[in-house]
Amino acid sequence: MRFPKFINSNRLFCLIFFVFATSFVFAQKPVPYLQTPTPNSIWVNWRTTISLESKVLYGESASSLDEIATGDTQTLTDPGDNYTKNYYYHGVQLTNLKPGTRYFYKVVSESETSDVYSFKTSPADGSTSIYRFIILGDHQLYDDRYERLMKAAKAKAEEKYGTPIEDHINLITNVGDQVDKGTLKQYEEVHFKRSESLSPNLPILTIVGNHETYGTLGLNAYAAHYFYDNIEYKGIKSGSEFYYATQQGRALFLMLSSEGIHTNNTQLSWAKQVIETAKNDPNIDWIFSYNHRPLQAEQYIGDISTWVVNQIMPLLNTTEKSVMNVSGHHHLYHRGQLRDYPTYHIITGGAAWDQRWGQSTEKDFDDVQKTIDYWPFQIVELNPAEKSMYVETYVIGNQVETFSQAILVDSFSRKFGQKRPNKPSVLPLTNETIELPYTFQSSPYSTESGYEYNSVQFQVSSSSDFQKLEFDLIRDYENIYGAHPSGCVLTDINKGVDIFKQEIAKNKLYNGNHYIRVRHRDKNAEWSEWSDPVSFTTINGLSGECSLISAKRIYASGENLNFSFSNARNESNQWVGIYKETQTPGSSSPSIIWKYMGGESGTVIFDKSTSKFDQVTSGVYYAALFKDGGYEVIAKSGLFYVGIVPYLESDKLKYNVGEAITVGIHNAPKLTNDWIGIYKMGQTPGPSPQPAASAWGYVKNATDNALKIQSASLSKGYYFITYMMQDKYFEPGDRIFIQVGEEISTLSLDKTTYYKDEPIVFHYADGPGTPKDYIGIYKEGDVYGVDELTTYLYVYGEVTGDLSWDKKISGELLPEGNYYAYFFTNDSYDAVSNKVTFTVSHNVNSGLKQFSSGEGVKIFPNPAKSQISVELENKLQADITAFLYDISGNLIKSYLFDKQSNVINVSGFPSGIYSLKIEDRVAKIIIQ
Repeated sequence: MRFPKFINSNRLFCLIFFVFATSFVFAQKPVPYLQTPTPNSIWVNWRTTISLESKVLYGESASSLDEIATGDTQTLTDPGDNYTKNYYYHGVQLTNLKPGTRYFYKVVSESETSDVYSFKTSPADGSTSIYRFIILGDHQLYDDRYERLMKAAKAKAEEKYGTPIEDHINLITNVGDQVDKGTLKQYEEVHFKRSESLSPNLPILTIVGNHETYGTLGLNAYAAHYFYDNIEYKGIKSGSEFYYATQQGRALFLMLSSEGIHTNNTQLSWAKQVIETAKNDPNIDWIFSYNHRPLQAEQYIGDISTWVVNQIMPLLNTTEKSVMNVSGHHHLYHRGQLRDYPTYHIITGGAAWDQRWGQSTEKDFDDVQKTIDYWPFQIVELNPAEKSMYVETYVIGNQVETFSQAILVDSFSRKFGQKRPNKPSVLPLTNETIELPYTFQSSPYSTESGYEYNSVQFQVSSSSDFQKLEFDLIRDYENIYGAHPSGCVLTDINKGVDIFKQEIAKNKLYNGNHYIRVRHRDKNAEWSEWSDPVSFTTINGLSGECSLISAKRIYASGENLNFSFSNARNESNQWVGIYKETQTPGSSSPSIIWKYMGGESGTVIFDKSTSKFDQVTSGVYYAALFKDGGYEVIAKSGLFYVGIVPYLESDKLKYNVGEAITVGIHNAPKLTNDWIGIYKMGQTPGPSPQPAASAWGYVKNATDNALKIQSASLSKGYYFITYMMQDKYFEPGDRIFIQVGEEISTLSLDKTTYYKDEPIVFHYADGPGTPKDYIGIYKEGDVYGVDELTTYLYVYGEVTGDLSWDKKISGELLPEGNYYAYFFTNDSYDAVSNKVTFTVSHNVNSGLKQFSSGEGVKIFPNPAKSQISVELENKLQADITAFLYDISGNLIKSYLFDKQSNVINVSGFPSGIYSLKIEDRVAKIIIQ
């Protein structure tokens, strides 16, 4: 076991940070925390404040703890968290244990001794015994939410299976963000203390979330507390605390880091090796992949891990053993199924900051079956004898609603070796020529497996091989989405919808020939075969221009090139040619390869049987459709790339202004004049008038697959780095993102004092552009990143804009007082802007200068019955808003001034004394 630099093992003390605690501390009973289980070993950890001894007494009987194991003690210090207590972290690994056996134990640190607890070792690798585990995580906060969630999970498991819980549940997995930031206080109070109801009996496996990377210690604190670097599967070790794989019975847990500092070729190469080995391992039935950032999200859309989506999932999709991808990051429950693979993906982010409907950018995705804004946990049961997985999701409420006991809101399963649903058909159309809108209908669901139907998918294409899709939609028998009425837990927007019928609107298809097909999915996540396609012709709808579309943007070398076309002229000698990006069709610039094709719509496929197909080497191309055997182009495809896909990584995520940037380049095609460009966020690469790259370099100048780019021309800001082809602007791979300089974004307010019900409008600019950038508000005197936020406002991924805060927190007014705010990036405590300060006062007259006629303004008549005129002496430079308050300070109405004068209608208001506030002045008005 290695320790971070700020840690000393056993009885050594840190000379830099450690301050010896002189205050007297009472001994307390330590509570153990189990982790890293195997069939023959387990780590036992605990914290003390006065004792350095690390000893565990254990045995197979509570009355006979005759075995003794000793270990190391880390003295941890936190220079930036005002943590004044001693923090001794004890670690003892029990070894040479028997698989699937219950052991009793207690921990001893000199005068501090725990109660006697028990745990059960993992089953032997390949064991056929039933295996169960609980999924929790993303809790972050100091309050008792996570503790309540864990206790609810314990109560539900004991209710279902009995006691002691360790005889029935094998493991707890945590989806990351188990702390708000990497400090000792957070690990002690937010994670370990809140885990005590189960941590002495069930081992816990965690993953890295974005919040573990923050704070004074960051990932050093994570590495100190978790012992994962020596975990191995079939001899394959990551050598990292931050991602690992472990076999439990007949299941493999692939625990990934989706944070940018780890989403590199090193982790990817390790994951490939693990997945390939597990695919062929007869003792592995199920693969569960964990990554903190999810594959999909219906709130804060786009706040996902594209690295996992594009790099990891294609590897997992090569085996049906991959049954579930588990994530957090979003503070709710979500469950969906991959479109074409029998894999579930869930988000189970419970007990952190509430994430409610209406707080973010939202979208109903057809690969997500339900999104529920409550605090969830799962109980998963694996039955090797039946080759089955069964999952139940329970919720305990949220900040607004709490339940006396956990409520079941979802269950789903997967069982291998079951028959797929029977092949459906599209029911006969009323006529082969139809006018939209038109409702197509599938045949009834049919199966021999006994599973009920879950989903129906319709596709429409202009070609019978469905290479070009014009309509594609999956609908589930339920679609839990959106805010729910009071007293209801779920809102099913598919309630009463017949998903076997699909209406296609008038604006969805062009006039012409089309094909439709359908397939059914059961509750075992298995799809039927596609139905036979049915052809039809639409009339009196949209008239479309001729189009030619490539089936893919990226093709592997030697892969078939597929194109679909529609609204062609169907003249003699129609043909399609493939050209390099730099070519212009003509007799002097012949196509690389070509084919004749007929019909108004259809597909063209270039394969190895095509003459000169092997001349389509690595590079960027386009396809063109011609008439009459000549060179008159009637349609062109977009650009597409043939070859290996490059992958970039930067040596750092943050750079100082002027600091050189080193870009690692993997899988580079290295064509002539391929280049790396660095652009500011929000810019679009391209020729003039698009802005030029802020910095760049040719790939050919890379040394050992690393290109150093001098960044003297980069001002402070947020940038993306991308791979470009052959002095052009085609991007074959994913972008990566960096920051240059500090305090990049700007934040401002129109004024410094706000009153009851008056909106506070923040103006922000040059934001990082991530989906969870936000403005955080703190009380004066609180320290951001250490003390809790007073409140926060997400900016929905916008880099520039205005955001209004109406001072409401759970229906209550923001208390009077002094506040400050920063712009924070990516759901972190990294402040990227200047600081703004403001005051909230509930008394409209407080601190304002009273004025009357003659002080730059005239108000008459006063008293008034129906209306008053307000004349401003000096012309305003812009429109402003005036606010009318009653005598209690409640905002009654706002009025827009037009730079010169305005008439205010006060008719209908009760008689009394009112206040009219204009900028920083207020006048009394009497309404009769």
